[in-house]
Amino acid sequence: MEKEKKEIKINKKFVFIIVSVVVIIGLLIIVSKKPRLESNFKSLGSDFYTEYYYKTISKSKTEKEVKNFLSDFKEIGIVASLRSIDTYNQKGHEKEIKKLKNAKCDFDKSTVTIYPKKPYGKKDFTVKVKLSCK
Repeated sequence: MEKEKKEIKINKKFVFIIVSVVVIIGLLIIVSKKPRLESNFKSLGSDFYTEYYYKTISKSKTEKEVKNFLSDFKEIGIVASLRSIDTYNQKGHEKEIKKLKNAKCDFDKSTVTIYPKKPYGKKDFTVKVKLSCK
């Protein structure tokens, strides 16, 4: 009887340790994916701005008009949803988009905000990422 109680205690401890290790490993996997997804999304947002947005506005405006236009967004930023970026994907970022789809990211709530900065050229901006994934 005493031996059975000891075995049950040992079994409970063993099960608790195994469950704890599995939970910790699962959390580490989940936490390590988010920075990679954010980095991928930031890259998509940068390409969206340089290859689509900036090109589009610079086609119909002079260089001075582009600078004036972009300076209006230096503090509020230009917001683009993942859906918008996917729609205007010109460079073939299918793998990055697929990773975000597989992570069950919301294509309307996940956004990048692009902040143009002086001298307001094609590569003069910073990007802030807001991912909404399950």
